[in-house]
Amino acid sequence: MAVSTRRILHGAITDITNNINLEDELHCDTFSHAFIEGGGHDTRRPSLVRNNPFASTAVLNRLNDQGSILSKFLLATDEKGCDDRDGKPSCWSRLKACFASPGSMDSMDACWCSLMLEPMESRSVRVIMLGEAYALFGALFLNCTWILYEYGSVKGYGDTDEDALVNHVFEAVMALAIMCNTFLALNGMTLWVLSILQSESSQQWVFTVRGMLSLCLNLVTITVVLDFIGMVLAVYSNLSPRWPETIICFVVAAILHISWNRTLGDILVTSMPLEFYHTPLAHKLSTNPASVLTKKGRQKLQTDARARAEELKQRAYQRRGA
Repeated sequence: MAVSTRRILHGAITDITNNINLEDELHCDTFSHAFIEGGGHDTRRPSLVRNNPFASTAVLNRLNDQGSILSKFLLATDEKGCDDRDGKPSCWSRLKACFASPGSMDSMDACWCSLMLEPMESRSVRVIMLGEAYALFGALFLNCTWILYEYGSVKGYGDTDEDALVNHVFEAVMALAIMCNTFLALNGMTLWVLSILQSESSQQWVFTVRGMLSLCLNLVTITVVLDFIGMVLAVYSNLSPRWPETIICFVVAAILHISWNRTLGDILVTSMPLEFYHTPLAHKLSTNPASVLTKKGRQKLQTDARARAEELKQRAYQRRGA
């Protein structure tokens, strides 16, 4: 569905552009070409991105600024993470100090910094695709959330012998899941529409919408966690006190969730170690704890992150002729 939508939009835009160019050529509209292309008679209309004299300097200026988000992302600053500002470290600050990542941004915004370094033509398309993916996933996954709610809810089956406490917890968890899922679709749609309108004309669009991108990612994570908790409560509500079946379903659910989470963590650490290095400690512990809890894992993650930072930095300069 997503692919077909992009093909339809791309085909419609191409047809309109070709028709306009053909009209200009047939009517010898040299004024429009002179106005757009500076006096040339080529029927191809130039891209606003490619002819923008600031397109190649905006990113370079941020890379040269030691206080910019891109410099922090590429580990080009001397800042240290886990600093306590009030002079009285909390328990969470002490825990972070034990597993400190020097120079870490401790922010989900780091997931989008590599996209900021891409050429404008590439990132303008990819940010539209991200909005599209979040919107479609949120809309489609809402069906799964609702089916899970109907499966575990007392109101769905009318059984009055259910554990009242478990049912109350289940109702609260699934209400939160439905809210997060709904707003995931809403935020994804908003990002999708705004990106279609602004991504090609605004050089700093990815930087501008990084908060919304992180919000969508956090909503995905929260929705998945809440649905998993709701799944466990629904199984308990429907199968207990038939404990053999209940325990088997619990074990299968745990294996499926742990396998998915471990596979995701391995992919993140292998393919995007720099982005993972900058994410908050809680995210690292929940996704790939070995990269934080073991000294070998922390050293490997830091080494891989610095290698990727150097690779991204060199690529950014080469693509902009610097």
